[in-house]
Amino acid sequence: MAAFYPDGMRSEREVGSQIPVATAAVSAVSPEPGVWMVIVAANLLTLQPDSTRPAKITCEQVSFVGDGTSYAATSLPTPVACPATAAQPLLAYGQSADPAGPIGQSAIGFLTAYLAGQGQLDRYVSPGASVAPVSPTPFASVRLQDLRTHETFEPGQAARPLDGTLVHVLARARCFDATGQSTLADYPLTLSARSGRWELTRIDPVPLREQSAGRR
Repeated sequence: MAAFYPDGMRSEREVGSQIPVATAAVSAVSPEPGVWMVIVAANLLTLQPDSTRPAKITCEQVSFVGDGTSYAATSLPTPVACPATAAQPLLAYGQSADPAGPIGQSAIGFLTAYLAGQGQLDRYVSPGASVAPVSPTPFASVRLQDLRTHETFEPGQAARPLDGTLVHVLARARCFDATGQSTLADYPLTLSARSGRWELTRIDPVPLREQSAGRR
């Protein structure tokens, strides 16, 4: 926020006594046009009397005004209680799917091309869908660890889908970098059937929840 302090407004802490190593905006409210209140969570390294800097998560409230081209802070960052963690939401992917099955093969083929640059991405993407591979390539290989769908299929039905059939998928992938370290990633995907195979239509912005599944 220091870049937006008006003349005369500044923090009085000694430089380096608090070092943010990660920050994230967790809520934002605009009570009137051109006015915002934002709560930012920060992982702070705070200098202690013994010269150590233990890390701790803190939340700070900041407020500012602006017109879209310039902004000014109206208050210094102020400690507030962090938002509470809500209960685990119910997701609308109740059906397990075989990672080695036709839907799983399309999902892993797409993710491998998308994240590891292996294979032709166009082979797994529906015509007209605008999806570009991640660049630079973040992983060396990808493995599909879990696959769930919103739709229910009869045995063998997913292997011979009618053109235009949609399936909403939550794919959990284990992604390996060049050092062998792995990262889990969850991808909500919509696939559509064309010429007897499944192709990616889009990467959904958020997973389907139970209460919103009927409104997609």
